[in-house]
Amino acid sequence: MTHPSDLIRGSKGKELADKRIIYCVTGSIASVEAVRVIRELIRHGADVIPFMTRGALKVISPEALHFASGHEPIFKFTGKTEHINYVKESHGLIIAPATANIIGKIANGIADDVVSTAALVALGCNIKILLVPVMDLSMFQSPTVQENLRRLEKLGVKILSPRIEEGKAKIPDREDIVKEAIRTFGPGDLRGKRILILSGATAEPIDDVRIITNLSSGKMGYWIAKRAYLRGANVDMVYGLGKVDPSLYANVHHVETVDEMLSKAMELLQTKNYDVVIS
Repeated sequence: MTHPSDLIRGSKGKELADKRIIYCVTGSIASVEAVRVIRELIRHGADVIPFMTRGALKVISPEALHFASGHEPIFKFTGKTEHINYVKESHGLIIAPATANIIGKIANGIADDVVSTAALVALGCNIKILLVPVMDLSMFQSPTVQENLRRLEKLGVKILSPRIEEGKAKIPDREDIVKEAIRTFGPGDLRGKRILILSGATAEPIDDVRIITNLSSGKMGYWIAKRAYLRGANVDMVYGLGKVDPSLYANVHHVETVDEMLSKAMELLQTKNYDVVIS
């Protein structure tokens, strides 16, 4: 019988096709967002297997994650050693939300549940991990949590910064998690490449009121930046008066006139080594 998750697989793209991702959920109220994130990963082609801590079981039902992913969640150790075998066969782990508790366990080599053990196996097998810290802001800013995050970064764990709002370190929008997942676990054929893009309309003043401009929307530059970023490139963009926001995918340098665009482009070219320049 076809599972509902199979009906949406690859509907938005194939960037994660043939990629098996372990999606780890911990005991944060933000765990309720896991269903949406998992479904979005599947829409980009991923095969997602949920892992849950004991705390997560108190927040969200395993049946919800079974529906979202098409796989029964792993939340206890069994004789099948799924916490080891599934990880070894995967292309990466996402831990979202990651509580201060799970961050501390992974950073200090503690493995007392399926999620912390899965992370330990991933680190031992050089499997990539994307971790999303979510907690009260006071906890996130504590020296111990920050030290643990720095330790994980040194181990090669990719940390996706939370959204700071209302005194909380909240889970980012699912689009942000998915784009970082694609960049981390996707083809990566542009990883290590540096790209400079000049895009958007410019405006030349006639006087204090009037200008001469053009109808460029900046959308072409936006889409080039997005695809390059998702494939692993580091993107700088000198951006005029465009109609879209490319800041999710590029370091944006805003300009208005042709001279400003040329000046900023020359400045960047003199200070950085680019593999490609697109104008």
